[in-house]
Amino acid sequence: MVDSKISLLPTGIVIVFGLVLNGAGVFTPAWIVASASYGNDTYRVSIGIVPYYTENPGWFNAASILMFTSFALYILMALNFSMVCYRVHQSGYSRRIRKYIYSLALTAVFIIGNTITAVILIGVNASTFNNIIQTYTLNYSTWLCVASAAILCSALKLLSEIEIGCR
Repeated sequence: MVDSKISLLPTGIVIVFGLVLNGAGVFTPAWIVASASYGNDTYRVSIGIVPYYTENPGWFNAASILMFTSFALYILMALNFSMVCYRVHQSGYSRRIRKYIYSLALTAVFIIGNTITAVILIGVNASTFNNIIQTYTLNYSTWLCVASAAILCSALKLLSEIEIGCR
């Protein structure tokens, strides 16, 4: 058996840290930086996915929806994890906990997939608008979301260790 305090604490820390990074990445206005050169001057404008504008290109709207969905899934994952912690505290690790662990892992996979897809959509399509005067690059909000997805990979490893302990 796995000790609940040892195995659940790091998983909870990773999930909360990933939620904070994802929330900061989704709701900060710096997904794309548009740089324009005019003479010796360079002007930069940051573009975020919040607020949602319907007149944005379709790929940008699709990426925005994917990232909003990943944030909502992160919240559901945190709530589901708190329910798992409560059940483990009440009755210890049992085989019934495994289905909740599997749902946490599946949610993590969906979040990682949504984030990767959104970053690819924005990165590839934004660079097609580059020309001599204007350039579009990914900014820090994008990388915060990528970091949250990478951190979630470690949560998958921790969840697999908890699932092995439930046997």
